[in-house]
Amino acid sequence: MHAARSVTVPGDTAPIDNWQSGATPDAFSALVASLGRNFGSVRPGDWPAAAKAAKAAIDLHIDNTALLDGMRYVLCCTGYSRVLLHADPAGRFCVLGLVWPPGCTTPVHAHLAWCALGMHTGVLEEETYAAWREGDSEPGALLATRALAPGETVCDASDGRFVHRLANRSPGFAMSLHIYGVPPASIGDGVNRILPA
Repeated sequence: MHAARSVTVPGDTAPIDNWQSGATPDAFSALVASLGRNFGSVRPGDWPAAAKAAKAAIDLHIDNTALLDGMRYVLCCTGYSRVLLHADPAGRFCVLGLVWPPGCTTPVHAHLAWCALGMHTGVLEEETYAAWREGDSEPGALLATRALAPGETVCDASDGRFVHRLANRSPGFAMSLHIYGVPPASIGDGVNRILPA
């Protein structure tokens, strides 16, 4: 398995530049509109409500095969490629597309911010571990392993206690959509709490 490593794509500070045609596809614009509606009633700092609002928006749109059409990315064969597709103007969240080559796996991690993901194409395997507790420096016991197929969505509404690892153990590529409760500047160091095994 390859260690997770993201790559930067040209224009990643301006989400609109990450679409090949220079214009956001209608299917993706509909997702952004759903996020706007869903977040209208979410109070700042309400991690569970924000994660569930993001997941609900993904649930409505992840089955649309055109959702990520035209997403521009740099293929990274030693880790996943991560592309910023939308930044909430109020700084509440950002939306990323991830491309997973065969054999790519993340470290076991908890989260520093709420998150939600939806599988667009391909299959990822998700391993879940015992909940993170303050002071933990390594993962707890492996609890379950499941396949995330296209159309499936998950979210971390646990205030940072949910621990998992994602892997593409299939022979093909996978694409997933992730929404993180951070502004773009915090994607690198404000999302994952790595728990070395």
